[in-house]
Amino acid sequence: MPSALTDIRDQETAITGLLNLLRRRAIPQAMLFTGIDGIGKGTAARRFAMAVNCDRRADQEVHQLPCGACRNCRRIVAGHHPDILHLAPRGAFMRIDQIRALCDTLALKPYEAGTRLAILQGAQSLNPEAGNALLKILEEPPEGTILILTAPQTSDLLPTIVSRCRRVRFNPLRQETIAALLTARKDIDPALAATIAAMARGSYSRAAAMATGDWADRRHWVLAGIGLLEPAAAGGAAVGRLLAFAEQLVKAKSHLEDSLELIKSWLRDLAVIQHAPDKVLHQDLMANLAAEKLALTERELVARYDAVEAAQRALRGNANRRLCIETLVLRLNGLLPATPLRSL
Repeated sequence: MPSALTDIRDQETAITGLLNLLRRRAIPQAMLFTGIDGIGKGTAARRFAMAVNCDRRADQEVHQLPCGACRNCRRIVAGHHPDILHLAPRGAFMRIDQIRALCDTLALKPYEAGTRLAILQGAQSLNPEAGNALLKILEEPPEGTILILTAPQTSDLLPTIVSRCRRVRFNPLRQETIAALLTARKDIDPALAATIAAMARGSYSRAAAMATGDWADRRHWVLAGIGLLEPAAAGGAAVGRLLAFAEQLVKAKSHLEDSLELIKSWLRDLAVIQHAPDKVLHQDLMANLAAEKLALTERELVARYDAVEAAQRALRGNANRRLCIETLVLRLNGLLPATPLRSL
């Protein structure tokens, strides 16, 4: 199994920076790894901890670190090394008692490692009290200790915390990388893997969750229910069926945003397939797209796409969810003008 920092995919700039720190032996006592979830920040933090404490560090080229096979590396991978500390949110927040416990541990000398590392994964979840407590550690970090924080972006943290950390930026993964990982690890059809990769917005963890869940079935349910895979019934029957589907969509609150993004991706593909079929996201449903592509003009597709975006903005502004979605599904089927939702 790959173990070196250089085995982490699509993060050449970030990994090169970390290797340079190891090469120069000039490691800052606090670092902040930023980027969306599911792109390797946590893996990089763990492998950096391994590289710093690798038993074979003196004998290995920096780009080969960590070795992954020595005693320290194996214990860190297993989560059993006493000097590699991991903190994660407890529920929605990382709380002050967790930071206080970390302070107590860091006040002691490392048990056996030359350098102790504390990895705070999801540091954006620090509540205000915990953030201020962590700031005290960053202002006077214990000797022989490195702290690595991970968060989506610097704006999620107190500016005073950010200013005391060396920032390392991680990028979204390429679609090709995600598709290859899905095919190798999840044993799914390459066409479906390519579609999921395109929908995952650069995050492997998001793609993996889609691949192991009922995403393909849910996609069909959303697109068919909203009338984009199958033509709606005529007249009052269409309105009744669509409003019933809108009610189901609203009830599935946790999936609503993803469902709207899915609808947008389908409308996008209906426009793209006419000009650049190789750029279609839903490659596994090309036959369905080809059958539907002439049903709407490009002007109508753009108007419907804009209607979905307007609905998303309205929902973010605390609009009435049911009214917003009911209006949207009718607009997507031409039963109402596809104009922006200004009054919801």
